[in-house]
Amino acid sequence: TAVIVALAIIAVIVVSRLQAPATAAPSGSGEAINYAGQPTLGDENAPVQLAVFEDFKCPFCSQFEESVMPQLEREYIETGQAKLTFFNFHFLGPDSRTAALASECAFAQNPAAFWDYKTVVYRAQGPESQQWATSARLEELARDVGDLDAPALRACVDEERFADAVAADNDVARAAGVNATPTLFVNGEQVPSALDYASIKAAIDEALAQADPNPDQD
Repeated sequence: TAVIVALAIIAVIVVSRLQAPATAAPSGSGEAINYAGQPTLGDENAPVQLAVFEDFKCPFCSQFEESVMPQLEREYIETGQAKLTFFNFHFLGPDSRTAALASECAFAQNPAAFWDYKTVVYRAQGPESQQWATSARLEELARDVGDLDAPALRACVDEERFADAVAADNDVARAAGVNATPTLFVNGEQVPSALDYASIKAAIDEALAQADPNPDQD
């Protein structure tokens, strides 16, 4: 009986871990999010503000980048209806922090190239159980982004020049109630699942309707 109970508890923990990115409920407030100085994609005057919290080692974040992000860009960001701000939320191991540092270094070097670098890193993502995001590997990946100085990026990472910025991102995440990655907010409201584009679209469309309740009137 004790063995059966123990196995049941383990099963519950495993299921909870796998479902966390898709089902985590907000425990803080999106009002705690400070967007100043963060990488932001889209028209600064866009009526809808999106915020995404990610860990470069998170496989669910890689899914978000591959399947959700292109749709958001095409339908809402490139059309000027929404802007998206990125935050690091590292928690999956020491090299999660290393990758977060590299992203901050890339952003400081070239804010526009940051987005290409983020894509390159996610496409090269290794197993969550391995420490693959070393400064050497992150330098190598930076060479695939034409507007980045890869050796300078590695020096920046090794010297931890943006350690405070990475820590500040985690503080923002915790204050906003983020407890899984990826987590997406639409105008300060957390969506139930950052991997369910239909629910994200519904939240954005509702925010747009609130921003312009009479779209057919001059």
